[in-house]
Amino acid sequence: MKLSEAIVLGSTQINFDPFVFLFINENGFNREPAPCGCLLGMAMYADGERQDGAISFHYRWPWLFRQFPVPEIVGEIYHDRNMASAEAIISTMAFKVKAETITFEQALQWIRDNEPQEEVPVSITETEAVAV
Repeated sequence: MKLSEAIVLGSTQINFDPFVFLFINENGFNREPAPCGCLLGMAMYADGERQDGAISFHYRWPWLFRQFPVPEIVGEIYHDRNMASAEAIISTMAFKVKAETITFEQALQWIRDNEPQEEVPVSITETEAVAV
């Protein structure tokens, strides 16, 4: 499943909260509403993740490691650099969606414009090599 598709699906399943990656409340913590997550957390939930704080999204969508030009809609956050990882850009967009300075659709459009057209399965070894 492409990241943009997973985010859309996840947005129908859990609450949006850019302050947490993914919170399922399996351990009985008193945080409402649960489950909730940021844009990447919603995607992980839609893709089957059910553990609090799981961060294996790089294995599912390895292109998130790639560097991209910082889009104008998040540019002021990165005033001292013009490139950032897709993960960082998307995380910044999540906070901007929450603050209502950009829309959910604007964030999704950037993801759709930059994600691979077809997801290619990658082995853990290949993903680790990208991270090095």
